[in-house]
Order: sequence, then structure tokens, then C-alpha cells
Amino acid sequence: MFDPNSRYRDNEDRLYVRSDGEEVVYRSRRLLPRPADHQILQTLERASEERLDQLASRSIGSPTQFWQLCDANGVMNPKELTERPRNAVLVPAPLFKVSR
Repeated sequence: MFDPNSRYRDNEDRLYVRSDGEEVVYRSRRLLPRPADHQILQTLERASEERLDQLASRSIGSPTQFWQLCDANGVMNPKELTERPRNAVLVPAPLFKVSR
């Protein structure tokens, strides 16, 4: 159901049974990992107009992996990373090989 490169790929499917008996399958919640648990490869300066997907493409090799930058920098909402007053972004070692 989820792409192999998805941040939700390791989360389990769960089953919820509604009061009318209908079964609803959903993906378990993903908790934000601790920034200290990431191996940081480098710190990059984000250009003032550079979007997070562009930075992810430049640093990790895929624009869809922007969430790895968020995790390493301790932000849940991607917008928080681009609204920071300074433009330094920690780049983690990729969690898995990006498939194309």
C-alpha cells in the first residue's frame, strides 16, 4: 500500500471496528524520531528561496525524502524548517536506498 521509500512503510496496519460492525483498516501512527538518533552527514546552507523538496533532492537525491530532513532537524511540520531564521539544515545519512 505504501511506497518502499515512504516514511510510513514500517508502520503496521491496524483494524478498527465501528459500532455498526464495519471494519476500517488504517495505518498506525508514526512518531517523530529523536534528532539525536540520526547520523548527521553534513550541514547545508539553504538558499533563501530554496524549497525543502529542492534541498532534499540536492542533499539526499530525491525530493520526496524531505521528511528525512525534517526528522533530523526535529520538526514535525515541514514549513517549520523553511521558516527558521537561519538557513542551516542538518542532512542525515539516508535511512534506506532511494528507489526510483
